[in-house]
Amino acid sequence: MRLFVGVDIPEGFRKKIADIQEQIGSKNAEIRFMEPKNLHYTLKFLGDVEEDNFEEVKNLLSITSRGFEKFTASICNLGYFGSGNYVRVLWLGMDKGKEEFVKLAGVVDKKLSYIKKEDFEPSPHLTIGRVSFVKDKTKLLEQLKRFNGVKIGSFVVDEIKLKQSVLSPKGPTYKDEAVFKLR
Repeated sequence: MRLFVGVDIPEGFRKKIADIQEQIGSKNAEIRFMEPKNLHYTLKFLGDVEEDNFEEVKNLLSITSRGFEKFTASICNLGYFGSGNYVRVLWLGMDKGKEEFVKLAGVVDKKLSYIKKEDFEPSPHLTIGRVSFVKDKTKLLEQLKRFNGVKIGSFVVDEIKLKQSVLSPKGPTYKDEAVFKLR
C-alpha cells in the first residue's frame, strides 16, 4: 500500500487556495492543480509499504505524536521548485510553526527511515500544482510573483495522519488510515 504521513489543512482554507489556483489558471503554462480536497503538508512520503510493516508504522507514529505539543502554523507565500527557466511545482509555504513542523518531520523521518530514507532536510510546503509545460515563462513568473506575499491563514496542528494514496488516471485519491493526536 502506498503511504505518506501528512497534516491536513482546514476546510475553509481549501476555497482560498482554489481561488489562487483559478487566478493562476493555465494561460501561461500547463498546470495540473491539486484537488482542494487533497491539499496537505507532507511530513514524510513512505511509498509502497508492505502489509507486514503497517502496524509497526502506526505504532511508531503513535509514539512520535505523543512527544510533540500541538502548535500553530500559518500558510503563506507562493513559491515554486525548479528555476525561473524550469518551473516544476507550485507550492505555498509556512512561516509561523515552521520550526515545529521541521522538528516533527525530522523525527518522523528518523523513526521511519528503515522504510525510506530522505536525502534532504524537511521543508514545509503545500503543493498546489505541478507544471508540465510552460508556454510563456516571463508571464508565468510575473503572475506567480503577484502571490509571493499571500497569506492564507493560521491553524492549529493538533494531529498527524497516516494516509494511503491510490493512483488513478484521474489523479490520486487519499484515504486516512490512522490519526495521531499531538499533546
